[in-house]
Parts: sequence; structure tokens; C-alpha cells
Amino acid sequence: MKISFGLRFVAVFLALAAVLSWLFVNQALDHIKVSLRQSAETTLVDMAQILAAGLEDDIGEDGQVNTQAFARRFQAALDKEFQADVYQLQKRHIDLHVYVTDGEGVVLYDSRGRHTGAYYGRWQDVYRTLRGEYGARTSFIDPAHTAEGDPKQLVVAAPIRHQGRIVGVVSLAQPTHPFDIFRLAGAQELRYAVGAGVLLSLVIIVLMSWWLTHALGRLSRYAEAMAANRKATKPRFYDPHFARLGDAIEHLRQELDGKQHVEQYIHGLTHELKTPMTGIQAAGEFLQEDDLSPADQQQLVARILAANRRMQDLVAHMLSLAKLENQQELAQREVVALDEVAANALELYRAEAEARAIRIGGLPLPHTPVMGDALLLEQAVSNLMANALAFCPDGGDIRISLIRERQQVVLQLFNSGEPIPDYALPRLYERFFSLPRPHGGARSSGLGLSFVAQIMALHGGSVRLYNDTGGVTAELRLNAA
Repeated sequence: MKISFGLRFVAVFLALAAVLSWLFVNQALDHIKVSLRQSAETTLVDMAQILAAGLEDDIGEDGQVNTQAFARRFQAALDKEFQADVYQLQKRHIDLHVYVTDGEGVVLYDSRGRHTGAYYGRWQDVYRTLRGEYGARTSFIDPAHTAEGDPKQLVVAAPIRHQGRIVGVVSLAQPTHPFDIFRLAGAQELRYAVGAGVLLSLVIIVLMSWWLTHALGRLSRYAEAMAANRKATKPRFYDPHFARLGDAIEHLRQELDGKQHVEQYIHGLTHELKTPMTGIQAAGEFLQEDDLSPADQQQLVARILAANRRMQDLVAHMLSLAKLENQQELAQREVVALDEVAANALELYRAEAEARAIRIGGLPLPHTPVMGDALLLEQAVSNLMANALAFCPDGGDIRISLIRERQQVVLQLFNSGEPIPDYALPRLYERFFSLPRPHGGARSSGLGLSFVAQIMALHGGSVRLYNDTGGVTAELRLNAA
């Protein structure tokens, strides 16, 4: 199964957008995480330095850190009740964990009361701070409890100095789960924003893809109609690039149609003119003979004049048909009363019908408006009426009817002539194709029905001749006004 250009374009865009969005969200979340940790660690550094300064005031003359006063003050802060709603985080107690070590790394005070006397000299915060470096770590606060219930802590230490010498370390530990809460909330909002952006981009790209494929489809159908030599209206575009492409195809079609029409018309006209020209040539040669009687001369002159009229009719019909075939659409379109047009066309042939005792039935016709060109529609009905008279026997019948079928108007013209041979039915609308007249009259130019077919095509309608009960019916179908 072939996948259209539009679907391939959308699929590639979706894949690209998904990958880029995933990379963007992950990168943004990494930056958010680093920024939150950096902000929290900076605050802990400041607090650790403040606590270290307070502990330095409690150092005895022996250089040992006295943590009793510090413990009382910090315990009072831990026991204090408060309520703070910080975005999605609800704080009801102090989360900070503080411990103080001596110069060897032994814990002198633990705000949780679990690790007093323990050796913390191997932990990075204490180890590095005792050596005069910046000490910080992120790990489980209790080395013996690394289970899921004991969360990770961000730990920052500050040195406690006495007389220029580091005699201890104060460390502040902050649980990392508040950062996760803020990070997750921001990540959710970021995902929503990115998802909305991707969805909006998808809608835009789908609309653009539809517009692009629709425009290309219209141009393709127009080019296909041109290749198949079918009537087609040039598509209109507001975009200048597509409009220029449509104009180029239209110009190409006009050039090709012009060359093709010239070749076809020259070939057809040459073929059709052979007969009258041969007749004129033969009549002229006979006229050069000396022993012709006046009656024979008159007969030959009549033949020459008849052949000349036939050539003039051929040229006139060819010019009219060529002009009509070069039209892509009607020059003007208005509401036309088809019943009046048909009545006017029939009136032109009433005298000939009465002279041959042909009865015309179906008048008056019901009022039936259509959209089109009144002059061209009258020419179409006139051609059908002339064709009906040519094939209707003397004393026969011609009936016209005008009915409406849903959104279409159907005009039918019946004549009681002989049925059309089966071989001729599909060729009736070819240029220069004609059938012999039942009265022995000369063949027509074979352009009348082709002319009618072109008029119907310009009106978005159709023409059809078919054998009916007791005769032949010509049918025109048009869109109702």
C-alpha cells in the first residue's frame, strides 16, 4: 500500500517533534534539578557559617567546643510549632538535621540524638572541612540505615575555629525530598507546556500538509485532464507560487491545444474539402467542352455553386467549433428561460416542417429556468431541430418535452425517423462524421452534434442521442437555476 506524501510528512514531523521534545524536557529538568540543589546548597552554606560563628563563642579556654547552649537553642527551634504552605509542600516542622564534631571527627551533638559519640571523620563533609576545604555531600544520613525509609540528605559543613585553628565542624543536613516535590511539579507543568506546543505544532503542520497536498492534487487533476484532452477549469490559488504554476500549466495547455487543434482541423478540413473540390474540378473540366447544351451548362454551374456553399458551410462551422473548443468556461452566465429558447429555435424551422407535413407536438413548454448563455443554448437546440427534421420522414412527427428531474432540467426532442445504426451511436459526436439522409439528400458537415456537445460541456451538461420507440430521441441535460 502506497503512503501519501502528506502522511509521510506528518509521520516524519511527529517522530522529529517527539525526539526533540524528549531531549528538551530532559535537559530542562536536569537544569531545574541543578538550579534547585544549587540554591538550597548556597542557603545551607550561609546557615552553616552562621551556626559555626555562634559555636565559636561557646569554645572554652581549653579549646573544646561546648554544645550545651547550642543544643538548648536548637531544641527550642525544633519544638516550635508553625504552619507554612510552600507551593505544593506543607511544612509543619524543621527538617534540618544538625550535628557538631570535634577536631577528630567525633560527634559531640546530634539534633536527632542517635549518633552522639559516633565517628564521622570519614564522611566528606567532616573530612574535607577539618582539612580546610569545602565539605559537602549527598548521601543517606545514617550509614547503617540506607533503606528506602531513610531518605537522602544534602549535607554542608562549616569549620569551627579557635585561635586560627580548626577545632570542630558543624554540619547541616537538608532532606532532598522537598526538592523532588518542587522538581516534579515543575516537570509536570513543563511537560504540559511542551505537550501543548507539540499538539499545536501538529495541528498547524497537519493543516499545512492538507493545504499543500490539496493544492498539488488540484494541479495534478488539472494536468491529468489536460493530458486526457478533457475540459477543465484552471484552479485558482491565493498563494502566488501555486498561482504561477497554474498559469504555466494553463499556458502550456493553450499552446498544446492550439497545435493539436490546428493539426486536427487541417487534417479534417482537408479531408472534407476533397469532395466539393473534386466536384468543382470535374464540373470546370466539363464546362470547357464546346458541345455542351445550355441546360448541361446550367446544371454544372449549379453543382459548382452547391460545392462552393458546402465549402463555405464547412469553413463557417469549423471556425465556430474551433472558437467554442478553445473556451474553458462561459464568457457570461445568466438565468435563461429554456422553454423560450426552445420555442424560438423551433419557430425557425416551422415553415419547413409545415411544407413537409411534419407535426410538431409538445408546445407550449412549461417555464423552466437554467443558468447559462442564451445564444449558445439556442444554437444547440437549433442544431438538434435541424438534425431531427433532416431524418424525419415527410408526414412524420416531432415532439419536444421539457421536464425537471431533481436538480437537472431535461429537454427531449423526438423524431419518428429510422433508428440509428448501432455502429454509428458511439461516433455521433465525432467531427465530420455524418449519416446519409433518408431522402437522398447530401450529407451534412458532421460538425453539428460536436458543436452541441461542446456547448453542453461549457454548461456542465450533456447531450445524448438514442433509439426510442418508433424513432430517435435527442436529449439535453442541464443544471437547473
